[in-house]
Amino acid sequence: MTQRSPADQYKFKNQDSQPDAPVNVLRNFLKAWDDSADEKETYLNYIQPDAVLLFGGPHTGRKEWKAARDGLIHQHNGPILRSQHFLETVFVYDMQPETGRAWEIVGTADVRYDIVDGNEVWTRAATWCRIVEAGEERLIERYEVFMDGTKLFEALGKLNKS
Repeated sequence: MTQRSPADQYKFKNQDSQPDAPVNVLRNFLKAWDDSADEKETYLNYIQPDAVLLFGGPHTGRKEWKAARDGLIHQHNGPILRSQHFLETVFVYDMQPETGRAWEIVGTADVRYDIVDGNEVWTRAATWCRIVEAGEERLIERYEVFMDGTKLFEALGKLNKS
């Protein structure tokens, strides 16, 4: 996996050729998601109240998103202390539905997970999300994660055996 400086970690290599508004929502969401020390849970500000997350099962609404993340990522208790996304490429489909403006986005990233036992695991992931515009806000309506979690699940499984 490619190490990049924190200055460009949350910048897609091709983002200059994509619409700023939806790409920035996704970038800011991932940066906030990775901040396991954020007690304000800023990542929730980037999703609709009834948004759907498909990651380790379906989760609907901010309360379920928070529960899913809290059960996996916690800065002290783990099992994952933090995640770090290193953004690669992004593709945006600009839509104009009758109910307002929307974008569908596919993004790829390398993701590092710091495990509570001191190990780190790298995975390659892709996400698909739909971002909708309602008035001044642009929020994630649906977010799906695709990744080979084999190494991550092996590392987490070892925690249960100790």
